Amino acid sequence: MQARVKVLFFPLMADRSIILFPLLSVTLIASVRSYIIVLKDTVVAQDIAKAEQEIVKVGGTIKYRYTTALKGFSAWLSTRAAHALQSNPLVSYIEEDKEVHILPSTSAVSQ
Repeated sequence: MQARVKVLFFPLMADRSIILFPLLSVTLIASVRSYIIVLKDTVVAQDIAKAEQEIVKVGGTIKYRYTTALKGFSAWLSTRAAHALQSNPLVSYIEEDKEVHILPSTSAVSQ
């Protein structure tokens, strides 16, 4: 997913008034990806709520909450936000959410 922001630059006159036509139009693309944020095993419910607030604070959107196999979330985050969250003391690790495949074994034991 990519967030697109269009920025328009207008030339200023000597009296600081703006000419009403765009001089330059630039599209900035901020890369937003899906990440899995795994919290430390020692976190309690109050810590999990703090971690959720931190994700939202850095501009992330929580997709799913993990509570059984691990404590954590999957969320849409910018790369910068993911790196910022890694320094959070509640976070064990962060990985980009990717599809993985298991291939069947090709080595057969002959007897």
